[in-house]
Amino acid sequence: MRGDPNWAQRAPNFIIRKLSDIDVKQAETGTWESRRYLTRKDDFGFSFHHTVLRAGQSTHIHYKNHVEAVLVTSGSGSIELVEDGQAEGDGFALFRLEPGSFYGLGGQDNHYLRADPEEDMHVACAFNPPVDGSEDHDEHGVYPAIGADGVKRYGFHRGDNGGLFKVPSVFANGSLPWTSPLPCTLNLSTKNPTRKSQSGLGQGEGPQQNRRNYQIRLVKPGDGLSMWQICKEVGMDENSPYLYNLFCNYFADSCVLAIDEWSGNPVGYMLGFVPPERRDTYFVWQIGAVRSTQGNGLAHHLLERAVAHCGSTHVEASVTPSNVASNKFFQKFAKRRNASWTLDENWMPAEHFPAVSKENHEREALYRIGPFAPGVLP
Repeated sequence: MRGDPNWAQRAPNFIIRKLSDIDVKQAETGTWESRRYLTRKDDFGFSFHHTVLRAGQSTHIHYKNHVEAVLVTSGSGSIELVEDGQAEGDGFALFRLEPGSFYGLGGQDNHYLRADPEEDMHVACAFNPPVDGSEDHDEHGVYPAIGADGVKRYGFHRGDNGGLFKVPSVFANGSLPWTSPLPCTLNLSTKNPTRKSQSGLGQGEGPQQNRRNYQIRLVKPGDGLSMWQICKEVGMDENSPYLYNLFCNYFADSCVLAIDEWSGNPVGYMLGFVPPERRDTYFVWQIGAVRSTQGNGLAHHLLERAVAHCGSTHVEASVTPSNVASNKFFQKFAKRRNASWTLDENWMPAEHFPAVSKENHEREALYRIGPFAPGVLP
């Protein structure tokens, strides 16, 4: 009506549409039409529809793959809840619907929806996961769940959740301003450093340096070998080289590598991930650093930057009772963060491990540290 003709550049996530802008889905049964104003591709995390139930018509609906919120805006009718196999009229609960009535289908509720014979019934409804736009009920009243891959799923497994239920991209990093602390350069002390020859004829011992620059960045495919070599060099519990490479391929957004600017060699790493069901938590798998960096705080910096990058408010890590250094490390981390911590002392019992050198692997205790402010470095 008025305003900046380039408004979309100033409000890139705003959508305004009218009926002529959208495709209208007509049911094969002829009992309803759905005006789908928001669909999956709009990236709102839900879809929004204006559905018209035809006067005097009944529709069998069983949303096994969606939850739905419905508000009646005009017309009237009824909703009848039924058990599987029950016919309309034999249900266990019948409810009157009129303008202003609301119902939510939050548990795969099997039902019949009927509009009174006098006029069409209009409803506004929202779906999660969002519909793709082409869905119609099958013979059992079910909508398929459709993700970005376009596959119609009339039932889905737990592993499909990530592709169907998605946080809108505008909120992928939360609603507060967020800038990743990676990559960055740290200037830290070092032990017995060497430096390049000033003559340019090769490398050799030079004057002792008390400080060294370290480049800190997220890992990338191929970094796994360096992490495995660091672990082997300092004598920590080794995982297979394959595991380190898997982390670099599948958890690259939560693992961090430190590189000595002078030598160009990797000197430390932070191996961790965000548990799928606890998105507020950063789980520490392993921290490794070469001996020349010990005591300069590099390991703490690696953890701090990984946690800040992931926006985590809690840290979890498992430690064996005899690992005094690791226990002190995580307690010190909690103190630096001014955060409380708990310890589940028998989180993973010793009997869960095979015998090693005629002795059982120690039990693993679990630290949980937090909450603390996400995305903030102390």
